[in-house]
Amino acid sequence: MFLRLNQYNLLFDPIFSHIGGLVKRHTPPPINPEELPPISYVLISHAHRDHFDLNALKKIPGTFKIIAPLGLRHYLPKDFLSAKRLVELDWLESFEEEGLRVIALPLQHWSKRNLTDTNISLWAGFLLTEGKLKLFLGGDTGYFFGFKEMGQLFGPIDLAFVPAGAFLPRWLMAPFHLSPKEAVKAAQDLEAKQAVPIHWGAYKLGDEALDDPPKLFKLAARKADLKPLILYPGEGATLKNGLFRPL
Repeated sequence: MFLRLNQYNLLFDPIFSHIGGLVKRHTPPPINPEELPPISYVLISHAHRDHFDLNALKKIPGTFKIIAPLGLRHYLPKDFLSAKRLVELDWLESFEEEGLRVIALPLQHWSKRNLTDTNISLWAGFLLTEGKLKLFLGGDTGYFFGFKEMGQLFGPIDLAFVPAGAFLPRWLMAPFHLSPKEAVKAAQDLEAKQAVPIHWGAYKLGDEALDDPPKLFKLAARKADLKPLILYPGEGATLKNGLFRPL
C-alpha cells in the first residue's frame, strides 16, 4: 500500500510477487517497484512472509527508513541496521520527524518466519498523524478489546485501513484474522470516520473467494452506519472536503 502525506512517500507491507516463491499472486502488482517515486518510509507490520518481503525492500527506490516492530532487525540485512535506516518500536512507542508521527499499536496476532523463531519479533499496527490528519494502518489481527481502548486513546481517526481477508474457516482464523463484519466493528471501536478493507485480493490465504471481503465489508459497514471506502488493487483515494474519495 502506497501513501503520500505532504512531502512523504510511504509504503506499508510492500510485496510485489509470489510469497516465498510458493504462494501464487492472483493480481499483478499495481506498479513495479522501480516505477515508484523515492520512498521516505517503509512500514512493516510483522515478519510473516505475506507482509515482509526482503526482495521487495531491495527493489524500492530511495534511501528510505524502515519503521517496524521490535525484533524485526533479526531478519534484515546489514545495510538496513543503522539508525539512519531502521526504527524499531515497542507497542505504544512512537517515532517523529518533521511533522510526521508514527505510533506502533498492539494487535492480536503472532510472528514467525522460520521454524524456530516464533514471536522473537513483535507484530503491530500503526497510527500515523500528520498535522490534524490521523490514519490507522492495521496489520493482521483478530478482534479484541484493544480496538476500543485505542479509539478512546487516539480517536477519532480520519481513515482506518482494516484487514478483512483470509478469514475462513473461522475455527482456524478467528483468533488472528478479522472477518469483514469484525473489521467494521474494529473500525467503529477505533472511532474511524471512514474505513478501507485491506488484506484481500492478491493471495488465496483463506477459504473465502478472493473478492468476498470488500463485498461483505461494504454490506456490514452500511448496516453499521460506517462510511466504507472500497479500493480495488491499483485504485486510490484523495482527501477532499473532509472525506477520502476515490480518484
